[in-house]
Amino acid sequence: MRNSILVLFCLPLFFTATWAQNKRPKLQLLERSQYAGRILLIPYDGRPVSWKLPRMIARVADYEIIYPPRELLGDLTHPPDADRVIEWAKKQNFDQLNGVIVSLDALAGWTGETTPGQSKSRLEFIHWMRQRKSDLPIYGFTKKARDEISGFVFDDLLIDPDNNEAAYLMVARFLHRTYQRQTKITPIASTEYPPAVLKAINRKIDAIGGQLVTSGKVELLLFLYVPNTDEVKTAKFFEALVKAIASGYYVALADVSGNPEPLIAALRERKQLDMLHAYAAASDPDIAIGKALAQVSARLVAAKVLRPMLEIDQLHRGERAQVELMMTRYLEDWGYPAKIRANLETHIREQLKADPGNLGNTAESAEAVLNTEVRLLADEIFRTQFRYNVHSVMLKDGTRADFQVEMLQRCKARLPFQRTNEIELDVGIHIPMLVGINPYPARR
Repeated sequence: MRNSILVLFCLPLFFTATWAQNKRPKLQLLERSQYAGRILLIPYDGRPVSWKLPRMIARVADYEIIYPPRELLGDLTHPPDADRVIEWAKKQNFDQLNGVIVSLDALAGWTGETTPGQSKSRLEFIHWMRQRKSDLPIYGFTKKARDEISGFVFDDLLIDPDNNEAAYLMVARFLHRTYQRQTKITPIASTEYPPAVLKAINRKIDAIGGQLVTSGKVELLLFLYVPNTDEVKTAKFFEALVKAIASGYYVALADVSGNPEPLIAALRERKQLDMLHAYAAASDPDIAIGKALAQVSARLVAAKVLRPMLEIDQLHRGERAQVELMMTRYLEDWGYPAKIRANLETHIREQLKADPGNLGNTAESAEAVLNTEVRLLADEIFRTQFRYNVHSVMLKDGTRADFQVEMLQRCKARLPFQRTNEIELDVGIHIPMLVGINPYPARR
């Protein structure tokens, strides 16, 4: 790695695995036009972060995730219907699955009022899956260790108090273990690391199955924009970020500063939004770092392992999924909170005479205003940062196919729980393959 990139602050930490490793899934050959793999997900609840984000991340590596109908999943107001979820899951075609990721809290019903006997009975579904397909990798996650879990065998078990965010981390962990690789990650921060950021880096690299390195060969640079970064350090940080991208490194950016506007403005001015391999922003470092690492892990697996195996239509799906996820992250993590939410809440209070925290029968009117604003911002971001960009992908024979980002087909927003603190986006991109194959190497 070029020394000039590491001009800021690298992280001298270690990490240790916290889960059992029983066996490694075997690499399977792909058939034309199929997904690279298919995972059954039983999420913690029905919020987009629990089911939609894991699905979007998986699709970057051309993995499809199937999940229970949303009416069976709970939210912050009520738990999932565990018995009906199990009933649904047993009807799926397990012969077509490459793995299972399951929230044990949702499966056992610990998120609601249930007895230990009921929980134990529901957990027997783990045994049922083992009997149905003995070599199926089963990954579980839960908020805390419980006696009821003993006796059940998992290929991977993550015990994490913040497991609301665990499903997408487990997708990254599944991909790393399935393809027997461990991404080497070097963090670079804009100034000294706050203690909470230090802990989050260690936890999230551990959770996805990566490896923290501070010297030698590195695959991924994790740039961290942290609080209390002055203008001089911000400028140096941004230049290091741009230089890393131009040098061909895989770069993920996690903005944990609490104010993503300055960095986004600089990225937009230099037209770098489509150059990053992952982006996330949140004042909680666990959330921002986890989202960025999970996405870039899927991107790396697709590039380093799957590309020689995949057909051109599968590569096409992966590139489209990457652009859609990047657009989603910018709009959800920066655009909505910084540009839209305050005005939307003012409209709700003054024009709709409603409470932004409990919209009730004004939700449809609020969503209409939301969609107008989101679409305007999405169109601007797409037109100035993504449109007509070419993504060049290596094919099996060593040539490259060019995919051109052409059209923002849809950008719809919802307020899924009738309050303004959380939105759900549905972004669709048209990214056709250009006529002909490019025989020349492209930017990594």
